[in-house]
Amino acid sequence: MSSPDPARFARLIVQRRRVLGLTTRDVQKAGGPSTPTLNRLEAGRVAQPSRDTLVKLDRALQWQPGSAARSFDGGLPETIEPAPRPSTSPTQPIVATIDGVMISTETLSSLVDLVDQVSRANEHRDINGRAELDELGTLVDRLLRSWIIVQAEVWKSQNELQRNEILINRMLGDQLRKEPDAARVPEQDLEDIGYLRWLLGRKEDADPADRQRWQMRWETSQG
Repeated sequence: MSSPDPARFARLIVQRRRVLGLTTRDVQKAGGPSTPTLNRLEAGRVAQPSRDTLVKLDRALQWQPGSAARSFDGGLPETIEPAPRPSTSPTQPIVATIDGVMISTETLSSLVDLVDQVSRANEHRDINGRAELDELGTLVDRLLRSWIIVQAEVWKSQNELQRNEILINRMLGDQLRKEPDAARVPEQDLEDIGYLRWLLGRKEDADPADRQRWQMRWETSQG
């Protein structure tokens, strides 16, 4: 087994936290280490975590017991698979935290499908509220794109982009196939679309300045 590597351990913690969509405060609320301790762990500044800290990491990051200790020593963590819910059990589609709102993938996918159905149903009709419908579609695109960007950053760091390509195409196929209209799309949306395409290796024609900016953005996302 490899020797302890605090920097590698830090990356594993950050990646898992982002996959779960947790802030550092969320980790503490879920029974994990305090926010200051977690910040030091994620910065690779803890030479030897205490047993209590490792146990708390397993609990908050939904790792099998002993995973944090094994990962610190050079191994890999094992995740706890969520228990299947009965079909009649209610789900929790939206979770609000101090730092923002998390939306379940199932809810987001349903919202995307609904907007698409309404758009197609009214494509040839002169309806009131068309501008509002377009605005709703833009908002859904932003929500979906933001979620995919976070996932793509993690998948890129784990060399798993290719394995998740079908999901990416299903969720954002149109945005990835068509060049956005710079005259109609807000600048920040253009930037995010370009960054996502670069993450997925679909922006080979980007100029050096863009590539350098996106490289720095991705490195920053890795903590």
